[in-house]
Amino acid sequence: MLEIHQDFKKNYQKFLSKIYQEFSKISISPNSTVAVGLSGGVDSSATLAILKELGFNTIGITMKIWNPKYSYLYEKYQNTKIHGCFGPEEIEDIRDASIICKILKTPFFVIDLTKEYEEIVLEYFKNQYIEGKTPNPCVICNWKMKFEFLLQKALSSNIKFDYFATGHYVKRITYKNISTLAQAEYLKKDQTYYLSYLNHYHIQKSLFPLGYISDKETTRQIAKLYNLPTYNKPDSQNFISIKYTEIFKNEKIENGIIVDKNQKILGQHKGLHFYTIGQRKGLNIPHSKPLYVINIDKETNTITVGEKEDLYQK
Repeated sequence: MLEIHQDFKKNYQKFLSKIYQEFSKISISPNSTVAVGLSGGVDSSATLAILKELGFNTIGITMKIWNPKYSYLYEKYQNTKIHGCFGPEEIEDIRDASIICKILKTPFFVIDLTKEYEEIVLEYFKNQYIEGKTPNPCVICNWKMKFEFLLQKALSSNIKFDYFATGHYVKRITYKNISTLAQAEYLKKDQTYYLSYLNHYHIQKSLFPLGYISDKETTRQIAKLYNLPTYNKPDSQNFISIKYTEIFKNEKIENGIIVDKNQKILGQHKGLHFYTIGQRKGLNIPHSKPLYVINIDKETNTITVGEKEDLYQK
């Protein structure tokens, strides 16, 4: 069980003062109303608690993205306790977010983005792999789903707020009169990359209190301080809690060949979506030295492999 350190409350007050000062620098008043994007995890839970403690009027909003029609993908993973962003475990995450809002006396709303998620994130993910590229669904999801569709639908549902806050570990700063992002103090958890598609207009209406947190233990201590049940909840591991290749179960995928850089055929592959540049494992090609994927050609349905130094050549 997580214990509250004796000096934690004193340090927490210093942290709150620091957040207040940083918000004051960019003219953000605690009298404002903030919609907090809740995932049902500890980071967003602590974010809501921090803003509530600072005196902001808070609203909790969660996006619903899981579609039960994909349940067949999870048939052999029913006993997994790992949570991803997309999966049937969303039901539990929404329940947790609702409990957090009840404890913190905050109105809670669930916004249905099932259709948008399928059309934008899932299709992007599948198409990128089929094109021989390596997708990053988290970047697209944060940009399009959380900072655009979620907010647009919330506002169109007459949910009024001035700012949007999330549990991301980033700092919001102003550079040459432009709102942009800077690295979090907790560098190990820094998430600026995952919000890299956001522009000035997204960021100027966003708040990221966890950018000033020193470590994850402090985040959990904050959640524990407010008796939030998510204080010891494991972090979600990926955008999906099962093998990503399950997404392609109903797709028409063709086998192809694996060649070396001299176009000598070394073997066969089971589909481009199983491979990414730099991959070493799963090639199943005997060789005197380790081989890596150095090129993926969609047009010829060919994987090219080479030695490590070949990865750094154009």
